[in-house]
Amino acid sequence: MLSPNLDRGVAQTGSWQNHQQQPAPPASDNLATNPPENNPLALTLCHVIEQHQKRGEVEKLKRELQASEARFHNLILNNADGMVIIDRTGSVCFANRAAQALFNRTSAELVGEQFFNRLVAVPKNSEIATEILTPPAASSATEVQMVQTQLVEIRCKGETPPHKVCMAQLRIVETEWEGQIAHLATLRDTTEHQETQQALQQSNSLLKAQQEASPDGILVVGENSKVISHNTRFRQMWEIPEGTLAAGEDQLLYNWVFESLREPEEFIAKLEYLDAHPEQTSHDEIYLKDGRIFERDSTPAFLPDGKFAGRIWYFRDISKGNRAEVETLRQSEELFRTLFEKAAVGIAIADLKDGRILNSNCALQQMLSYSALELHSKTFQDFTHPDDLAADLTLHREMIAGKREHFQLEKRYISKNGQVIWSRLSASIAHDHQGKPQFSIGVIENITEHKQALEALQHSEARFQKLATNLPGAIYQFLLRTDGSVAFPYISAGCVELCGLTPEQIQQNALVLIACIHPDDRQQFEESVALSAQTLQPWQWEGRFVFGDSYKWIQAASRPERTPTGDIIWDGLLIDVTERKQAEETLLRVTQAVESSSDAISITDATGTPIYHNRAFLNLFEYTVEEMITADGPSAICTNPAEAESMISALQAGLCWSGELTAQSRTGKTMQIFLRANAIINKAGEMVGVVGIHTDITERKRSELALRQSEAQLRQQTQQLERTLQELKQTQSQLIQTEKMSGLGQMVAGIAHELNNPVSFIYGNVAYANDYIHDLLGLVSRYLQRDQARQSEAAEDEIAQYAQEINLEFLLEDLPKLLSSLKVGAERIRDLVLSLRNFSRLDEAQMKPVNIHEGIDSTLLILQNRLRAKGSLPKIEIVKEYGELPLVDCHAGQLNQVFMNILTNAIDALEEDAKPENSPSGFTANTSPPATIRIHTSLSQTQKPHSKDSVRSTSIVIRIADNGAGIPLELQGKLFDPFFTTKPVGKGIGLGLSIAYQIIVEKHGGVLNCFSQPGEGTEFVIEIPIHQNIPPASPSI
Repeated sequence: MLSPNLDRGVAQTGSWQNHQQQPAPPASDNLATNPPENNPLALTLCHVIEQHQKRGEVEKLKRELQASEARFHNLILNNADGMVIIDRTGSVCFANRAAQALFNRTSAELVGEQFFNRLVAVPKNSEIATEILTPPAASSATEVQMVQTQLVEIRCKGETPPHKVCMAQLRIVETEWEGQIAHLATLRDTTEHQETQQALQQSNSLLKAQQEASPDGILVVGENSKVISHNTRFRQMWEIPEGTLAAGEDQLLYNWVFESLREPEEFIAKLEYLDAHPEQTSHDEIYLKDGRIFERDSTPAFLPDGKFAGRIWYFRDISKGNRAEVETLRQSEELFRTLFEKAAVGIAIADLKDGRILNSNCALQQMLSYSALELHSKTFQDFTHPDDLAADLTLHREMIAGKREHFQLEKRYISKNGQVIWSRLSASIAHDHQGKPQFSIGVIENITEHKQALEALQHSEARFQKLATNLPGAIYQFLLRTDGSVAFPYISAGCVELCGLTPEQIQQNALVLIACIHPDDRQQFEESVALSAQTLQPWQWEGRFVFGDSYKWIQAASRPERTPTGDIIWDGLLIDVTERKQAEETLLRVTQAVESSSDAISITDATGTPIYHNRAFLNLFEYTVEEMITADGPSAICTNPAEAESMISALQAGLCWSGELTAQSRTGKTMQIFLRANAIINKAGEMVGVVGIHTDITERKRSELALRQSEAQLRQQTQQLERTLQELKQTQSQLIQTEKMSGLGQMVAGIAHELNNPVSFIYGNVAYANDYIHDLLGLVSRYLQRDQARQSEAAEDEIAQYAQEINLEFLLEDLPKLLSSLKVGAERIRDLVLSLRNFSRLDEAQMKPVNIHEGIDSTLLILQNRLRAKGSLPKIEIVKEYGELPLVDCHAGQLNQVFMNILTNAIDALEEDAKPENSPSGFTANTSPPATIRIHTSLSQTQKPHSKDSVRSTSIVIRIADNGAGIPLELQGKLFDPFFTTKPVGKGIGLGLSIAYQIIVEKHGGVLNCFSQPGEGTEFVIEIPIHQNIPPASPSI
């Protein structure tokens, strides 16, 4: 299997990119307690425990690494170049498929074979072999060695002779094979490339010979009028000194030409025109000062992509006849014929009218597998691929129509044997001396192998791009030029996620990516790059990229390589490690907090095996870390096994446990500990560990004992004070009790009167009910005796006589009525008792939502006896005007007491006003308006009293008004004062309204007001909030 370091060797050969795939770290279960995602400590502890327990993750990483190695093995095995791994002895350890094809041997035949002198013609004592076979010094750093040669002799099996010589490019880089240092040799067969170069050199030589054989003077200039070449005839015609041309100064040449002309200004104007119109051709005559006349022709030259490349100038001396012109022309034609036949590329001459091939060279005939005679009967359309025919015909028509002088096209031909051949066609039109088009010339270059190589390269690049896309982070090439400038020749699309920049933006300007580096990390980045460039050591860096309003932590790693030009290029990988850094920071903060805690903190796994103890724990229990690991878990410090078992049971149920227990240190010192233990639960709901926080409360327990003793002494003193205070309260209570007894006496009198009627009725009917039941029981008894005696006739007569005696028909008719009457009386008593309970609300000490109307009705029911007419006192009418009220938060018993006090005062006032001595003149009992108490309830929006803010809350309003004589204005301000009363002596002590005010204002946060006009009655207005913000404690009034 290939070594993981082999990919570094591959990255430094050819144009391959360095890419390292790092397996993602395994996702660990979150550990937490109540809840885990919000508890950084639990998350960290869970991670530590799972790393402690789940060793199987290492095996998973190994499998992923093996898969990664397999992918790289396939990449090298299927590479288009031959790749061979050589150990320190020169033996072959591995050869890919391309190498096996190159040497014409199988992998088994190549493995173990000596690479030098046996497979390639490089002796073992050569500089290359010595560099590879010599072991490196132990102290020296490993540096990549690369050797290049142009000629390598390949020895192939089965060849005659048993080897062949091919032009190959050999690259050797240091790598690692099965844990040992080895070398990767890359062989690229360049024989065809060298042959093409030789053919090109030959063609250039022939063209140079053609120039020299031409009777005309030829000057070739580039696009900037720079002289490229010339023939000897040009120098002879212009009589230019050899020193002027040898100096390489174009201006000296041009000055010499201008000095030789009769009218140089016209010549210069012509040059300027052609420079402005590079596509134009030119033909004219020029006159020299010495009387000679030159015919001048200028033709533009274009590159295959249509870009202007320069001009060719032809000069012919027409001032006198040239006898040797015919001979020279013949020789020139022979030379052109030789070049035509011997050219390495296919050449064809075709008729402009029908496209029939007029002539073709051997290279074209061999390419298409047709003879010359067969080609002369065909047109190019006959063997052009159908998919390329339309574009070819369009370009030919445009060239024939004069829209273009020439064109180039990559197209496919179909040979005689059906083989598809990719070619590069360069077509142009040949003209006669008068400039008329004669025929078309096509130069066809076979580029099939180039196309196949290009497709293979594209496929390889596609695989690489897929690999780069799937890798986490971004793969890149970073270039540092000798002038100090930087660039990114390549960077994968992963950079968008890392820094928000596209690969195009970074490749256009490398500084935009460097500008993303956090200012605090910039200097360290530059220094590390400079050091790696100087030592050519692998570069590693970790820093922050600014990303919007936040930043990301980036980890970078690459290996540098110095290019032949002196530039340095790094191939590497950028990875986002923000989550890892955040986890490290969280772990550091948690560790610091735990270590600095004054509480003793311990962590164990689910079996009780210790994992961690902070310094406070070790100090408290007097253990070292080593001693704690070998101790017997929690039982080493817990002295009571029952307490330990209770704690473990609670934790295993997924709960937490807290409590006090007795513990001992390693030296046997006993102490009181308050322990808080929490189970650590993973995502699967399993307990994977326990966190225990131990607080030493020994001193606190001693303080509590001393405090209890002090409290006992203080309690004795307090009891003495309470007895004194109780005596004072008794005096106050007696006064309040007097007021209560006054109201209670009236209430009891009313209740007694109300109960008297139903009780008297029930009592009076009980005797009748008893007689009826006694008679019925006697009847039943006789029926039973009849059944026992089995004397039906005598028994029947006796029963009939007894039924007549007791008047059974009347009894059966009257008994249900009697029971129904008893039920009505009982229900009346029940209603009175229910009203009393609702009024007192003794079972409701705290505030709760209450129906206010029920409280008012209960109070009125209790006061029902006082509302009836009595002697000279008229009946008091109650008018209820109840609104829609919600339930109100209040003390129901206290509000009922308020209603009782206010209604009792109203009844007293109406009774006092009804006395004859108090009636106005002219009014009698029959003519005076009826005594009325009006009760009105409604909702009201008002500002909350005793509040500094302006918050508004919803309240209810209760209005209780009578039509009595009213209260004088001078007395209204004292109504709610304690012990103030307008009643005669013995009728009250003046605490009723004072208590009502205290209940409404102080206990319920409401308002109690009195409005009265003499002669018009009195109205009490109660306003209390529907909801209480802070429910007050139940008062004792």
